[in-house]
Amino acid sequence: PTVLEVAFRPTHKLPRFRGGQFVAVETPSGEKRVYSFARGPAQAEKEGIVLCVRYQQGGVASEYLKNLTEGAQATLYGPYGDFVIEPSRDPQSHRALCLISTGTGIAPLLAMVQELYENRRLPAQVLN
Repeated sequence: PTVLEVAFRPTHKLPRFRGGQFVAVETPSGEKRVYSFARGPAQAEKEGIVLCVRYQQGGVASEYLKNLTEGAQATLYGPYGDFVIEPSRDPQSHRALCLISTGTGIAPLLAMVQELYENRRLPAQVLN
């Protein structure tokens, strides 16, 4: 009940981004809040971007995002950040990867895992 999944279909071509990066969402009052992509780049290009938002009653941005209706427009800036997984230079390398998060901190990790899968660097069964 305290987490919102907010999906956007960009009206412009998405700038290239990496799993782990984030965008700034501008509220009608001009305040900006940042949220990590919760969907990998290839899936976002096909289906739109998704943000996980921790809802805080009375919070400027979370109230704004909670009350957006389908078809409403929002202004997003970015992508920003360098919290990304760099692929190994050796395609035969199989490094172990352990990703741990709590709450909405799962968003950038989801996007990272999807990006690894999209680039065929992760077996499909990991996503199940």
